[in-house]
Amino acid sequence: MNPASITVVNREDGRCTIALSGCWSLYGTVPDYHSEFARLGQPSQIVLTADGLQQWDSTVLAAITYLYRFSEKSGCSVDSSALPPGLVRLVNLATAVAPKATSSAPRRPYFLNGLVGMLTNTTVESTRSLSLSEKYVLL
Repeated sequence: MNPASITVVNREDGRCTIALSGCWSLYGTVPDYHSEFARLGQPSQIVLTADGLQQWDSTVLAAITYLYRFSEKSGCSVDSSALPPGLVRLVNLATAVAPKATSSAPRRPYFLNGLVGMLTNTTVESTRSLSLSEKYVLL
């Protein structure tokens, strides 16, 4: 088995071809696709091919999904029609929903934390009102 590899060919017409080949596996060595894709620039279209793809698992899907997210940010389209049919179906599923947006809003406390906080506040208020009615001062 050949190790996993990525071959990037930038064409003069602004399109880019990315060939995925070798054995893409969690148990093998996977190329640093983050840095490979970062060097793409801003092509008008990315064409994926997999003629030399021997075996694959979720590692190749992770790389392709990352490429789709990269392409959305750079405004180019991705043609994945030359990939194996099963991989195309998985790519379509993985890219069907946009990634969850992160929120800067504070997270709501968990139910139990909120319940404990509410009970603590109620106890403090009850104790405070009791101490005021009995003319005792609690520190």
